[in-house]
Amino acid sequence: MPIGLTDYTMYNQLSVFAPEIRGLWGFVPVPGTVQADGTLNRDVPGGGSAVMMLEGAKDQDAAWEFMKWWTSTPIQAEFGREMEGLMGAAARYPTANIKALDSLPWPAEDYANLKAQFETVKGIPEVPGGYFTGRHLFNAFYKTVVGQVEARESIMDYTQYIQDEIRVKRNEFGLP
Repeated sequence: MPIGLTDYTMYNQLSVFAPEIRGLWGFVPVPGTVQADGTLNRDVPGGGSAVMMLEGAKDQDAAWEFMKWWTSTPIQAEFGREMEGLMGAAARYPTANIKALDSLPWPAEDYANLKAQFETVKGIPEVPGGYFTGRHLFNAFYKTVVGQVEARESIMDYTQYIQDEIRVKRNEFGLP
């Protein structure tokens, strides 16, 4: 049986663009790892986009009112329902507003699984210069696979680049 691990927006795509497998698949919380105390760890990383106001915004009061309006439960729910109404289930909106998510038209079993997985989402702490990590992990992979450089050598080289960038950014921001 094939198992795919991906974010939940893939559900929307498969629901619409692979009708030939409708009813033959589903999604559930990710498989877990049994811990020493017997509990099951199903932690997954969370990420996404954000709304923010820049310090130089000309009308900060209006910007703040817009941000509150846009992220509010009624507006996020309405936007999600309208997107799906216009474009179908492929446009089901992955809102970060959990109360708004509760009002979107998910099939009951899938919604229950989605909510169960949300309980174990963990944010990934950011560090100044951390953007170099993902970039250089890919570079190390490509250097090994395509460039046929020994994996240990490749990862050691790129680890140094990552650490150097983080050090530079920590100094730039006055961090220890």
